[in-house]
Amino acid sequence: MKRKLLESWIDKQKWIFAKSYAKTAPHEYLLLKDLTEKDKRIFKNLAKKIKEEGYDSYFYKAKFRYLRIGEYKYWSMDKTIETTNLINRDKFDANYTKNGNRKDKSAQSIL
Repeated sequence: MKRKLLESWIDKQKWIFAKSYAKTAPHEYLLLKDLTEKDKRIFKNLAKKIKEEGYDSYFYKAKFRYLRIGEYKYWSMDKTIETTNLINRDKFDANYTKNGNRKDKSAQSIL
């Protein structure tokens, strides 16, 4: 999928604010089960891009694979693309270190 099309699709989605993490790790997520069949295929494409083109980083002590797209970073907590049913996103500058500190960082966008 072309980058601009993926960005456009991402912008059109209804991201859900993670209320349970509002104070400790504010972020948003998208659920596979809430999508149309066409959007489910694009969701899986995003999950594949995260796994194949992303970078490893920490959310507190847990290591995940992230992909930067524009001002956001995207990640899944699932081990495989096939089992991915939720994709998270947060502002790219939000960085949770191994010791639990949130700090800002900057880097060039992939897209």
